[in-house]
Amino acid sequence: MQKTDFSLRNILLEILIVIIGISIAFWLNNWRESTKEGRVKRVYLESFKEELETDRDIYEFQVRSNKVNLQNIDALIDLVEGQQYDHDSIDYFIGVFLKRNNWNLKNNTFEILKGSGKLELISNFELRKSLSSFYELRHHQTTQITSSIGDFLENHFNTYLTENTDYYKPIRKNAFVRDLRFHGLLKRWRSKVNYKLSIYEAIIDEIENDLLPMIKVELTSL
Repeated sequence: MQKTDFSLRNILLEILIVIIGISIAFWLNNWRESTKEGRVKRVYLESFKEELETDRDIYEFQVRSNKVNLQNIDALIDLVEGQQYDHDSIDYFIGVFLKRNNWNLKNNTFEILKGSGKLELISNFELRKSLSSFYELRHHQTTQITSSIGDFLENHFNTYLTENTDYYKPIRKNAFVRDLRFHGLLKRWRSKVNYKLSIYEAIIDEIENDLLPMIKVELTSL
């Protein structure tokens, strides 16, 4: 009877050791996977942070440039509406008012994660949702406004200037600034620049006050 009890204890002990061994191996495997996933997640979060900070800095520069452009456009509109066609500043404003100052939002990291089906690596649901909505909306907006501006210049304004200004053929200096068609094109251009500026300012605000703080908190938690 004692021998049977001893054998039973040995069997139970061996089973317990096997169970403990399997549990430890399972835990170690999970720990390694979790550590690996954490490292990968950190790489992507750092990449998001770097891209967003770069975009923010560039958009801040673009906003300053577009505000100056808008001031020049407004000054030119005031001159032509006031029929000051021979004003000394006309030549200057004509030379600068068509500056584009465009920048398309960079979405490389987001597209890599989305395309590989690994967006779930960003386990914070609110951060993942914010990143998704930001890139899907803002990238669309910036590419659309850039395309719209390019189309407007190529098919409307540049065509008009080629046909009507002394920059391309001998026509009486600044005669085109008296043309009501030019005035209309100028106001349409102002509207596009102003709309672009509002998008750029919204992007800066969203990056600075929403996305970057959330990413920094997430990085701190890793």
